[in-house]
Formats: sequence, C-alpha cells, structure tokens
Amino acid sequence: MRNIELCLVVFFLFLTVGILKSQTRKEFKDFQDYKNYRDTNNKYNYNLVKKICFLSNGIYYPLTVVISPYGYWFTSEIHLGHKANTIIQHKGGIFGWGISKVKIGDKYYSYDVSTSNNYRYDTITTDTMYSVFENIKCINNTPELPKTFSSEDSLINITDSNSYELLTREFKYSYLLKDIQLPKDSCEIIRCIYPLNVYYPYKTSFAVVVLKIWPDKIEMISNSLNTVNLLDIKPEKYGKVTLKKNDFKRLKKIIAKTPFGNNVNCDVCSYQSYKDFDFIIDYKTDESYFSYFLCENILLHKKEKSEKKTISYLSGIYNFIYYLNSKYFNIERKNK
Repeated sequence: MRNIELCLVVFFLFLTVGILKSQTRKEFKDFQDYKNYRDTNNKYNYNLVKKICFLSNGIYYPLTVVISPYGYWFTSEIHLGHKANTIIQHKGGIFGWGISKVKIGDKYYSYDVSTSNNYRYDTITTDTMYSVFENIKCINNTPELPKTFSSEDSLINITDSNSYELLTREFKYSYLLKDIQLPKDSCEIIRCIYPLNVYYPYKTSFAVVVLKIWPDKIEMISNSLNTVNLLDIKPEKYGKVTLKKNDFKRLKKIIAKTPFGNNVNCDVCSYQSYKDFDFIIDYKTDESYFSYFLCENILLHKKEKSEKKTISYLSGIYNFIYYLNSKYFNIERKNK
C-alpha cells in the first residue's frame, strides 16, 4: 500500500512539473509571432524621460534626458533644464542592424530593433549623477550656466550645441561608466574606451580596456559594455593577460614619450559627423588623474607643436590598444 501511495505521489509530482513547464514555455508558430511576443513583453519598451542634476567641475547642470531603450543617444536628446513635459515625442524607426538571434523550429533568425513610441516620464524625482572624470584636459571647456538661467522655466536642447559638446560627451560616458571604477593599484594605469560595433551612426557596445603598467610588465584587462539597451547595460568581461615582451617594450616607449597632463583642443575631428567615433584615454597614478576625449579623424595642421605631439601620442596609445585587444582577445570593431 505504501508503495502505491509513493508511486502516486511521484506521478503527480512529475505531472505538476510537466504542466508548469508547458505553461512557462512559449511555442512560436513563426518569427513574426516571436517578434510580437517580444515587443509585448519587453519591460524596457519605452523611452525614459528623466530629470538629472549632473555635477561636473564643481558645477551642477540641470539636465532632462531622454534615454532610448535601444541605441546610444542617437534617437534621444539631452536638454539643459528641468521641464520634462516639453519633451516632444518622436515616432521611432527601424535602426537597421541585427542585434540578436532566435531559433524558431529548425531555423535561426536575426532581428533588428525599432525605437519605442512609448514614453515614461519620471518627473517627480531628480537623480544626482557625478562625473566619473576628475580632470578632463580639454581646452574647449564647458561654459558656466548663465546667471539668468532658471532650470524650472527653461529647456535648451544642447545635443547639437558646440559650447556644450564636451558636457554632452562627459555625461554620456559617465552614464556608461557609472558602475565601473578604475583599479586602485599603486602603478600607472591607462584606460581606453572606444566603440566596438559601428553601423553608422549607431553603436551597440563599447570596449573598456585597462592597462596596469608596472616597471617590468604590463597587465591588460579587456572588458566591454553591451549598450543595445541603455536601460539595461550589460558589462562583459573577456579576460586578463600579461603582454608579451615585444608588446611591452613598444607600449612602454609610447607611454614614456606621451606628455600626459597637457591641455589639448579635443574638438579636432575632420568632419562634424565623425565626432561619433570618439574615444577616451584615462591616465592615472597615485598623484594625478587625467582624461582626454578625442576623435579618430584628427585635424593637426592648425595645432601648436606641443599640442600636436600630445594628440599624436595619445592617438598612438589608442591605436596600439586596439591592436592588442585584437591580438590577445580577437576583439575587433564590427561594421555591421
């Protein structure tokens, strides 16, 4: 009798598990069915309108930011001021790159994402965000707020403003790196951030490469940030390696010649559109911490000799780090 009861208990247990699995597993009849399900059940399927106080260089800048669930601020806007209800809603369009794969039946499908037409207004609370960059060595400094500016009554679109270009980039990267700190090792440290996936003008991930520079070795740590969804940024770690002897010597020579700490004009792109392909170099020691916001397409013929030297060596460090990331971890930029 006990054996019969035990068998019945086991039977009903398996039956219950089977029912639960059948309820939680979604079978899709085709790819369109999957897309409809994904769009309906996406908890981030909205554009977040958020009021932020951004602290940079001792000044609080009131910002109203539209954060898109897909992309990297190319379908969103950054405004100076706190008046979220004046944000104009824009219809979304297909971005045009495949970001994921799903298996339907025996086939795999790649799919694009489109900007949501939904807006969620977080207008009650105002978050405070601090710049992660302590000493940006760019001479095109962000201007102070006008004395007559009232953050409650004014809203200025600064996305395309030349005078606030640096502030826009500083905020974007502070948002990306807000949960990532530089190592605290007592050695020279260089961090380089640059886009990995580019299908102009959109970016879907960024490399974050850290070099720990010791007298007899250089340790390289390769990471990336998946920014397909800005509301759910996913850090990804590739690994850590000690550079080979030849790479160590070459990089040490470049670093030794680089005049860190010099101010440069960071607005040095050949064309306005190529500002999208920017990169950042951080340099940190026990005594100092410098950051540079630069661009791959550089105009140097109008620069002073010392400025040319600084920019050239910083670009050399960036290019060599890109080469090392490809060599050791097979991490290269994808154009599609």
